[in-house]
Amino acid sequence: MELCRAGLSKHWKIVVVVVKGNKKNWPIAFCIVLALALFWGWRERSFRDRAPSHPVLQGETMGTYYSIKLVYSPLDRQGLEELEKSIKAELDAVEGSMSTYDSDSEISAFNRAPAEQSFALSDEFVRLLTDALAICRLTDGAFDPTVGPLVDLWGFGKKGRSREMPSEKQIESVKLRTGWEKLVREESSAFSKRVRGLEVDLSGIAKGYAVDRVASAIRSVGFANFMVEIGGEVYAAGLNSTGIPWRIGIDAPALDAVPGDRLHGIIGISDLAVATSGDYRNYFKSEAGKLYSHIIDPRTGYPVRMPPASVTVVGKDCMTVDALATALFVLGEKRGLELVEEIDGVEALYIISDYGTRFRQAASSGFYEATNYQSVE
Repeated sequence: MELCRAGLSKHWKIVVVVVKGNKKNWPIAFCIVLALALFWGWRERSFRDRAPSHPVLQGETMGTYYSIKLVYSPLDRQGLEELEKSIKAELDAVEGSMSTYDSDSEISAFNRAPAEQSFALSDEFVRLLTDALAICRLTDGAFDPTVGPLVDLWGFGKKGRSREMPSEKQIESVKLRTGWEKLVREESSAFSKRVRGLEVDLSGIAKGYAVDRVASAIRSVGFANFMVEIGGEVYAAGLNSTGIPWRIGIDAPALDAVPGDRLHGIIGISDLAVATSGDYRNYFKSEAGKLYSHIIDPRTGYPVRMPPASVTVVGKDCMTVDALATALFVLGEKRGLELVEEIDGVEALYIISDYGTRFRQAASSGFYEATNYQSVE
């Protein structure tokens, strides 16, 4: 009935024309209007059910924002809504397990556990922590998920900014309860801590891990071309909506610059992840004007000395490049590039700045070819 009323409303003039002068045409007119009403009703319902061909999904997670671009969607609107729910569930699961800001999270419960006590962890948590420790060994401790107390001490952690630089004595005291080698794998699904006060913070790897989980969920419903970005960590699959590799900007490492406002270069990637670590947004200056980065060298307890301005890493999965970006920043240009050359499927670009107008860059042997790099400086 609603469809008929809609059709009559839109096409009443047809009725007038058909029956004008001859009331015997009423049956014909009614059939015409009914057919048109049914057609328009079907057409409007079809448009309502049809999803955009290149939908964009956005939201908040893990204290930052996510953006997902899908190309040539095979889903109708209901299917797209189901995918969005699935993505949200993946993100909530990672945040619920890995958030140090949530006292009820799995990681918070582990951090509260006393030393030498075997603590059973979920399979996903064990997998992520195991992978994190593998990167610790690979980078000689330049990446370390127990560095959180030192980050807090320098005023870059969850306790907020500190107006005073820590003393050497404070740093050495905190270092006693950090160190990835003080985490012990007890059983297949349990870890323990060798010292009291040791804490795990997986923020240096969790966003990349979440990107990988979301990418897997998207691929499972038939997408071959899409991009997932969470807080600057990116995975790009296939091609973008114009049929070319996804173009990702690398910011110029200018202090306090708005993300994307000034680019140093552009890369084009397909089926690759990319992550960047830099010292040009989160830092403080001493009274003498020296810049201290938020990236702490776990081995020394101090912010990275004479750091590069940024390091961009590309590879097959976002979890790995997320962690490696931090590690390579800590290791510095020479040792960092030596390490990258030893790892299959990973490339890196260092940008070194005097924080004036001059930049120089150094890249691994395969970076430019793997990323179709274009300079915009």
